[in-house]
Amino acid sequence: MNVKVLSFSCITDYCPNVDNVGTTHEEVLKNAEKISGEFVKLVKATVRKL
Repeated sequence: MNVKVLSFSCITDYCPNVDNVGTTHEEVLKNAEKISGEFVKLVKATVRKL
């Protein structure tokens, strides 16, 4: 079976807060929102080159 795979990943929960409580769900959503535009550009540019 000759299957080619391409995968993308965006880590939005990459480290705990200074007080070691961890990242809240709201912070994860905020991080995802921050990177979403650039992430979409990356995926679209890559797919165009396939």
